[in-house]
Amino acid sequence: MPQLIPTETIIANLRRGEDVNGVTRYLYATYSRSIKGYIRKLGGLPDDAEDIVQEVMITFLHQIVNGQFELREQTDLGAYLIGITRRKWLKKMESETRRRERQHWFATGSDDPQTPETIVLETDYQSRAWAYFQQLGETCRQVLTAFYQDEQSLEDIAAQYELGSVGAVKMRKFRCIQKLLKLADV
Repeated sequence: MPQLIPTETIIANLRRGEDVNGVTRYLYATYSRSIKGYIRKLGGLPDDAEDIVQEVMITFLHQIVNGQFELREQTDLGAYLIGITRRKWLKKMESETRRRERQHWFATGSDDPQTPETIVLETDYQSRAWAYFQQLGETCRQVLTAFYQDEQSLEDIAAQYELGSVGAVKMRKFRCIQKLLKLADV
């Protein structure tokens, strides 16, 4: 286990842009195991856990750099990161549920008897979602379609679109989703 670095030092270094790679490696080495364990405890698979660790680290680093993280006395950084983890996992589960519902809807043509009001709302939602999706760049649309609709593996996507590695695909997918969320103002 790495030598403990005080939270104040971590925050100060990141805000000054000093040893960002070292601090990031330290955060990963120190906290990734507990984050992965938490995700597995909630029913996540190892790949899910690894994805969430990356998302948590990126979110935390963004919060520091953008001044959204406020260091308070007795801040437990591990607990703070688990809080981010919980929110990321809940969002992922909500997204998975919606994805399964959409797949069912496209496969069967309906998910439940719908009222005219719900049909109009669903159509409006789909139209807006499609419009946001169309605003993404070509590579983003290809990667997201390959992963979510075609259910291709990260390895296949990396090879098909010459993105280099699975890590590069994960990062591209994450950035594309962030762009999509920004477009949708979510």
